[in-house]
Amino acid sequence: MEKEQGANRRVTDFFNRKNLFLILAVFLFTLIAYGQVVNYGFVWDDIALLLNNPYLKMPFSRIFDAFIPGFVTDYIYTPVAFMINFVLFKIFGASPVAYHVFNLVFYLLTIVLIYRFFLITMKKQELAFLSTLLFAVHPLHSEIISWVACDGYIISIFFMMVSFNLFLNLIFKDCNLSEKIFNLSFLVVFYIASFLSQPISVVFPALLLVYAFIFFRHKLLFSLKISVPLFALSALCVYLSTLGVASARYNPQHLLPFKDKLVVISQYLVKSIFPFESVPVYPMSYNHSFSVLQVVFYILILLVSVVSFIKINNKFYRFFILWFAVSISPYSHLFNHFSTIMSDRYLYLPSVASSMLLACILHDISDRLGKLDYLKTGFFASHAVTLVVLTLYISASFVYSSAWKDSFSLWNYAYSKNKTNHIILFNLALAYQERNKYEEALFYYDEFLKIDPCDPSAYIGRAQVMQKLGRYDESLESCEKSLELFAATAVTMELPCGVFQDLIGYYFSKKDYEKAWESSIVMAKIIKITSENDNLKASVFCMTGTISYFYGKIDDFINYYSDGVFLLEKKYPSILLSALRCHRDGRYEEAIKYYKQFLKISSAPAADIPRLLHVANLALHYSTAGKEKAEFFLRQGIVQKDQASYLLENHKYEQAELLMKEILSNDPYFLQVRQMLDDFYAERGKPASQI
Repeated sequence: MEKEQGANRRVTDFFNRKNLFLILAVFLFTLIAYGQVVNYGFVWDDIALLLNNPYLKMPFSRIFDAFIPGFVTDYIYTPVAFMINFVLFKIFGASPVAYHVFNLVFYLLTIVLIYRFFLITMKKQELAFLSTLLFAVHPLHSEIISWVACDGYIISIFFMMVSFNLFLNLIFKDCNLSEKIFNLSFLVVFYIASFLSQPISVVFPALLLVYAFIFFRHKLLFSLKISVPLFALSALCVYLSTLGVASARYNPQHLLPFKDKLVVISQYLVKSIFPFESVPVYPMSYNHSFSVLQVVFYILILLVSVVSFIKINNKFYRFFILWFAVSISPYSHLFNHFSTIMSDRYLYLPSVASSMLLACILHDISDRLGKLDYLKTGFFASHAVTLVVLTLYISASFVYSSAWKDSFSLWNYAYSKNKTNHIILFNLALAYQERNKYEEALFYYDEFLKIDPCDPSAYIGRAQVMQKLGRYDESLESCEKSLELFAATAVTMELPCGVFQDLIGYYFSKKDYEKAWESSIVMAKIIKITSENDNLKASVFCMTGTISYFYGKIDDFINYYSDGVFLLEKKYPSILLSALRCHRDGRYEEAIKYYKQFLKISSAPAADIPRLLHVANLALHYSTAGKEKAEFFLRQGIVQKDQASYLLENHKYEQAELLMKEILSNDPYFLQVRQMLDDFYAERGKPASQI
């Protein structure tokens, strides 16, 4: 009874002077460890999720569209986190400072809630303070705090700890009916907000039961009554979140052998106790398997932990094991996991219990050392171990978070820890590429492809680097290899069209229309496979059609160009659509009639319409001689037109005139050449060509 009264006092008298002083002390150490993050930039997924996210640029009136499953992203359902980023983006734009300050502030607010949780649970202010301090400067929180894309985790755990503290009010506080309704209502509201910020909090109802089972078993039935509706709510939230998630996120490639799953969860267990190895991505992927020795070692760790749970009659140790098991379960790979990586951010919630356990161990060591006669020399002697651990924690946190200041620092640091992880190699190549260090970028792309030779995006990145190094033919080979892989994997991604546009531009500048055509065909085939953006596909198809014209590929010209127009047919006049349909069907006379009508009614016709009219006339002219002959004269005519232009620029008029006449004798419908010849005669006062 006295213990409950003491807990009740801790609930009602939390914001006293001593508690506020201890919280400020924790804030100070937290800022020493992590305060520098406010000066960091955007890294890794921040560019895609924030700077290049078109949904953040929507009108403010559409903010609630975030709740439509799959609308914002098909990766994960986090509408509350998105709405917060939406507001920040509208106010602060693309300034990384605002996002880092926001994350740090919410982390500090979470620390206040964590301290209250520890204070009520551990019943000793000194233990609660030490536990909170260890949590606040935990080295594995460097990813959560330093990486803007992790704001969903910080927001989610903040809301979850609000709900947990409201749960503690219901257990300990002498609430009247209205207070119970208030606490219970907001517990549910904040839990929903927590889940919709990051689904990591789906474990919250189970954690309530774990807490009651370990510390307040006489309240277990009451906790169960609260948890059951929350479990039902969790199931509903999980269902809603899966509606918009692409099915490709859940496929057999993410399934690990059972022995490897045990290794993953054991690694997380070890790291939660000894958090002195921080890497953005750990060596865990669908094609990775652990050695027999690793499996045996980690299974022994699991067995020791389970046996200790049974044998050791210590509430804090048992709480740690159960809290860890529940909170890591969504990311343990025991289930079909949507990610193929291990990461420090998944240990954010488990670190609540590990900080509590470590504080108890350090406190016990300090007490034992303090009882030794030859160590009774004061506070620092008895607390030496605690001070050493805190120093190590703060130092490690500062070092780990420093790696996140920019992409270049992050991936060089990660590479120093793991030189064979394909995700690290790919991102390191990108980091060097962004710094215009193309030889180094090429080296890391090649290293990546040695490990994972089936990644089409790596070949695209390699192609971009090859272009910067002036190796255009090798760049085209990489693009063609990426096409093979895209066709095999049917990956949906945002195509970096720039790599193809640069290739096409280079080959056009060299008048190498064949290579320009090859580049455009690869681009069109890849965009057809990978993109769902009709505007982008239409633009690429029309471009490919136009380039096909310059290489004399009549069928490719009309087919690709019309595909692009038909994708957005509502934007075009019906007469042009009719002309294209007739042209594709080989009804050239009808197509010519429609093209001419369109040219008459259009005040500013697109440059491609005269070309369409040209090839329709040419196809009709050579309909009996065969398509190959028409294509030959078109291709030859375009090359000869460039030669004629060169001759005119160099005042070789007679040669130019003969060449233009030759072109028109083979292709009398080449309107640009006819105009060139007419202009040539007009300058000399001669009548227009009669060819």
